[in-house]
Amino acid sequence: MGNICRRIQQSTRVQQVSRAEPDMAEHKKGEHEQSNDLTTVCQLDDLPENELKVFEVKGTSVLLVKEEGQIYAMGNKCTHYGAPLNTGIFCKGKIYCPWHGACFNAKTGDIEEFPGIDPIPAYATQIDQTTNEIKINLTANNKQKGNSFTKPLSKSDDANENIVVIIGSGALRLKSIRSIFKSLKRSLGFY
Repeated sequence: MGNICRRIQQSTRVQQVSRAEPDMAEHKKGEHEQSNDLTTVCQLDDLPENELKVFEVKGTSVLLVKEEGQIYAMGNKCTHYGAPLNTGIFCKGKIYCPWHGACFNAKTGDIEEFPGIDPIPAYATQIDQTTNEIKINLTANNKQKGNSFTKPLSKSDDANENIVVIIGSGALRLKSIRSIFKSLKRSLGFY
């Protein structure tokens, strides 16, 4: 397997970005770009292959990693217990939490393996070909609701009177019960 998956032991220092204002200059639209509100984070040469680096961008801690030439930008905090993801393992587009092994898709922020509770924020990236700068859009690609990033798991149907039994334990059971109660509260008009 070689160096496909490497654990990066780095200090958890947060590097201040020298230029954290949106770049409103003309630029080629990236594949995942949502708006022109791009912020320069660093030079492409500042991000070595397979190295996890944290940058403070407009008050947000952003984790950047380059794997096989692809740049990923995501939140640096695990949604389970808040572990710094930059001290974890990055392999094949996935970031693994160093504390309890939660795994997130770096491109979408989705939970790949529990005990993560919610997805992490994932940000669109773009490389400016003229200046060789890595830029991100701080509007997360995944839907934000309050402070957590959630995706709808199902739709409720008031006419459905089926009984749901959840067998098992662990994070998946907890997430299922939480989703059901949220759906019930919403359908009963509590929020």
